Amino acid sequence: MKKFRKVLLVDADPISTYITSSIMGREGFAEEIITTRSGEQAYEMLKGCTSGKAAHDCPDLIFIDPMLPGMDGFELMEEYRKLSPALTPKVVFLSVTGDLRAMNQDQRLEAVDFLVKPLTTQALANLLPN
Repeated sequence: MKKFRKVLLVDADPISTYITSSIMGREGFAEEIITTRSGEQAYEMLKGCTSGKAAHDCPDLIFIDPMLPGMDGFELMEEYRKLSPALTPKVVFLSVTGDLRAMNQDQRLEAVDFLVKPLTTQALANLLPN
């Protein structure tokens, strides 16, 4: 089974982070799972992907809770794309709500998908590279 090399999970809720990362770990979804608790923290990490860092330091998939406090998930992606990153990871917004406003904003940002928490093994399987 193919898997992602590095996944970034951006979620302020520690319980949700634990559940999501546990499911990914159990399913062998990624070689490495990195977690951050805020949009600002994730942005600082992702900024390195534009400054000549080796490709292996940057995630190839990002899960973002769009409703983060402070810099929310949508702002995070808008700011990240302004940096003209060397790598463009797949992005999945992962939220407890199926709010249509959020989904429309998600589509505007060209995210790979919009999934409702809790993450399922089938949803993970559908994201795996061919």
